[in-house]
Amino acid sequence: MQHLLLIAFLSASLFLPYPPCAKGADLNSDKQALLAFASSLPHARKINWTLTTQVCTSWVGVTCTPDGKRVRMLRLPAVGLFGPMPSNILGKLDALEVLSLRSNRLTVSLPPDVASIPSLHSLYLQRNNLSGIIPTSLSSNLAYLDLSYNTFVGEIPLKVQNMTELTGLSLQNNSLSGPIPDLHLPKLRYLNLSYNNLSGPIPASLQKYPASSFLGNAFLCGFPLEPCPGTTPSPSPNAPPSQESNLEKFWGKHHKIII
Repeated sequence: MQHLLLIAFLSASLFLPYPPCAKGADLNSDKQALLAFASSLPHARKINWTLTTQVCTSWVGVTCTPDGKRVRMLRLPAVGLFGPMPSNILGKLDALEVLSLRSNRLTVSLPPDVASIPSLHSLYLQRNNLSGIIPTSLSSNLAYLDLSYNTFVGEIPLKVQNMTELTGLSLQNNSLSGPIPDLHLPKLRYLNLSYNNLSGPIPASLQKYPASSFLGNAFLCGFPLEPCPGTTPSPSPNAPPSQESNLEKFWGKHHKIII
């Protein structure tokens, strides 16, 4: 009888809603996370985040949701942030949609909890000193990912193949190696993988992008670069609209947001 009751309980539990990922998260918890982030990293410019000031109206680089209940955007470009990005802090901002920490001096690796924020659709970390591998925990909701001008190593994560919302991918000027994944991303309009250590043939799905997307990879081959050894050149595929020279310009042009 006990076995039957247990089976009935487990079966019923399958139909119960899952609890929210961040139960009790609110503007105060966002505030505490941001203060912890600021205290963990030296920064050259004063950002004036204090316990007594209003997050949504006074804090530099912070934009809240229209109802003022959560932090929606964090933009701190070129404020002199220095050192390793702390783990398990920014990941608590589970309503964050845009994160821009470009042009600082962030070091070591990109914490997986930052890359996997479910609500995040724009991540700009270009021109830092980040290293290590690109996390495989990248959020599937990302539309814009710019990790260029760092020192990331390893292969481009296969997880990128599942990021169907991706519109811009900028990974140039790193030390990435290995083959380029075959990316069938219907919304992708901007792609830059130049100046890495990538190798092998350029996937057919990406041959519509200009040669500038792939330059600086000595062991890459195939259209739009030189043909791979032992192959015949293939016809030029239909090219997408001309790319902006920088992913951030692309973002600004189409969405009018300064990051």
